[in-house]
Amino acid sequence: MRSLWKIAAGLLALGAAGSAQAAPVFTFDFSGNSSTNGTYGNARTFSSTSSGQTLNLRATGWSINGSTINTSYLGIWDAGLGVTSAGDSNGSNNLHTVDNQGRVDFIVLEFDRAVQLTSAVFNAYQITGLNYQDTDATIRYGTNPGVWNSDPFTDGADIAAMNLLTPNSYNSDVSTTSSLDRNITKNGAAGNVWIISARTGSGADYKIDAFKLDKLTALPVLAVPEPGTWAMMIVGFGFAGAAMRRRRRDDAAARAAIA
Repeated sequence: MRSLWKIAAGLLALGAAGSAQAAPVFTFDFSGNSSTNGTYGNARTFSSTSSGQTLNLRATGWSINGSTINTSYLGIWDAGLGVTSAGDSNGSNNLHTVDNQGRVDFIVLEFDRAVQLTSAVFNAYQITGLNYQDTDATIRYGTNPGVWNSDPFTDGADIAAMNLLTPNSYNSDVSTTSSLDRNITKNGAAGNVWIISARTGSGADYKIDAFKLDKLTALPVLAVPEPGTWAMMIVGFGFAGAAMRRRRRDDAAARAAIA
């Protein structure tokens, strides 16, 4: 019986290792040539395939004005996704970016399953009138139990709606700008709704941040067996062990009868 348990544990370990090795890595390379302004509330959809699996993504642009959330225009260019909100002069002066000049722009990323974001490219832009570039960002995440490919909140909603949908947040601050992949992994952070905004909250350097989001990488959250599933597996191994012992006794009795 003890040997059976060792074999079972080894098989489970090998199965877990095999699953980890086969886990897909999804990359979204945002590229296009849209105008700097357009219809507010538009949505853009993307898909990425890896290891035979496909992950779908819906992206929308928004802005925070005081304590109110407003729909914005989500544009796409060779440098990635950007947001044009009300008061952004139709996106001129590099205001068609994810920035916190006046309003705070953000992109809502809705996936068709829970994921962990691991990296992204934050292409820096210098807003007219400034003499620097900065790409600090705030990242929020949560779980939407409803339909993943519809607006998570309405135009004019209170900021409390965003905090309720994505109650978890962390910051991605940098001292230099770079067009290379930035590690945005946070241990234990997973959800099917993510928000990437220009930097907000305490601890910021109080500079104006402006960037376009590109080359987003995500990992699927692997399903972990429920306690009940583990219990059924253990019971199954127990029955298998009992059957093996009974078969050995029957074989021994048969040999004794022949002798």
